[in-house]
This record gives sequence, C-alpha cells and structure tokens, in this order.
Amino acid sequence: MNISGASVHSTAIIDPKSILRNNVRVGPYVIIGPGVKIG
Repeated sequence: MNISGASVHSTAIIDPKSILRNNVRVGPYVIIGPGVKIG
C-alpha cells in the first residue's frame, strides 16, 4: 500500500495493493479495494 501524503481516517479499510497519492483524504468507514489508484 502506498499512502504517501494521504490522510486516512482510522475506521477506513485500505487494501495493501491500493495506491493513494498526495492530498488524498479518506473519510470514515471508506473501503478501498485492491488495485485502486486515487490521486
């Protein structure tokens, strides 16, 4: 999982195969699956 510069809420579930770039904010109870790229 690459979450460099991302802000992730403690209740969010992020798959280790996802990529979150700078300035991304993941809110409460969000689920991000494998292979997802955001930002």
